[in-house]
Amino acid sequence: MKKLKVGVIGTGMIGKHHLNAYKDMTDVEVLAVADLRQEEAARIAAEQGIPYVFSDYKQLLAVDEIDAVDVCLHNALHCPVTCEAFAAGKH
Repeated sequence: MKKLKVGVIGTGMIGKHHLNAYKDMTDVEVLAVADLRQEEAARIAAEQGIPYVFSDYKQLLAVDEIDAVDVCLHNALHCPVTCEAFAAGKH
């Protein structure tokens, strides 16, 4: 079975909660995280073995291997970031 390859945008409280949930999903692999706080994103990626870390979510969207993104940002940012993800061919 092919794993769904996910990128998580936002590593705050909700992002961390989602990342912890992904650990229990055998059919999902988190390939990347993006957050303006790159040091925090890098810390989380190192803890969870996530290979890609970005401070700009647009770099995450450019990773061809990523099938879907999980937008874990403030509600006011969901629409523009999600629309960009759709335009980049991500679910």
